[in-house]
Amino acid sequence: FQEITAWLRTRLADPPSLAEMAKRAGLSPGHFTNAFKREVGPTPIDFLTALRIDEATRRLHTSDQTISSIAADLGFASPGYFAQVFSKVKGCTPSEWRARHGL
Repeated sequence: FQEITAWLRTRLADPPSLAEMAKRAGLSPGHFTNAFKREVGPTPIDFLTALRIDEATRRLHTSDQTISSIAADLGFASPGYFAQVFSKVKGCTPSEWRARHGL
């Protein structure tokens, strides 16, 4: 799954669907999910979400880019949805993260 995980790192702004990931691996979505989880640890969607949130935290820490801009750059449908996902993963909002860890 090294090729798939490397490819996912290039798709943060345009995250692929589970079906796209499975097709790229030549597997059905169910088999792909099970095999990916067995080999990598998290589910493919959780892995991709973690990559996107890790990139968001890096940007919040190192740039003055707006939260809305970061959300758009990382393919989130809205800043609100980005904040919801970020909060679920990190336990605080992007604004709170930036206040604690930002520039």
